[in-house]
Amino acid sequence: MGVMALARRAKVGHSVALSVLALDQLMEGFAKIFVLTLVAIFVPLPELMGEGILIFVVVIGVFATIMFYFAHKQPSLLEEKDTTNLKGKIRKFIVRWSVHLEILRDVRTFSCGILLAFSMMFAQTLGIWAVQKSLGLHLPLWAPVLVMGALNLATVLPITPGNFGVYEGTAFLVYQFYGLSSEKALSLAFLQHLCFLIPMVGTGYLVLLFLTSAQKQSLSDEKWVPDET
Repeated sequence: MGVMALARRAKVGHSVALSVLALDQLMEGFAKIFVLTLVAIFVPLPELMGEGILIFVVVIGVFATIMFYFAHKQPSLLEEKDTTNLKGKIRKFIVRWSVHLEILRDVRTFSCGILLAFSMMFAQTLGIWAVQKSLGLHLPLWAPVLVMGALNLATVLPITPGNFGVYEGTAFLVYQFYGLSSEKALSLAFLQHLCFLIPMVGTGYLVLLFLTSAQKQSLSDEKWVPDET
């Protein structure tokens, strides 16, 4: 949905929109690997979560390798003269997609993207810690990092809208792992997800409301001119 909205509303095309999404997921993937590495080093983990971390690191590594390959591959070597068949169309789309991965060819821009992704992950972890403190809970120092790491694994694929249910269930299990009662763990999971969604969804709706009102205002300011006969 994000790709379609960016391609149609912003009118940048599907290849550009897909490149933006892929780059965003790559940056977030590197930040998630960092968080999961901290979890694996400092927190005693269940065996299942340790295996999940290993699989996630391998998937991100393969994904990053593919993207760096296409970003540095000369598009002329991938071009297909005959673009009427399915193979030619796929090659043509890959060429257009890879051209818009220029961030991976610019070290400075790529470093800024990584820094922003790490900052976002740190802010989310800090938010988890703040919610825990707001309820007067005194959990171990690495509890927010473990919660963030578990959520990163559980929400890789958005199975439900807004990750409702998946987010709460994952946080619930982690807090029970730390010995909290079911009532406290569930309350903490719901409050934490609410604090995460309000800034993100609220900002989106405010922007949408502003754009809609601006469009209505521009339409109302237009003067009707009768057709000349």
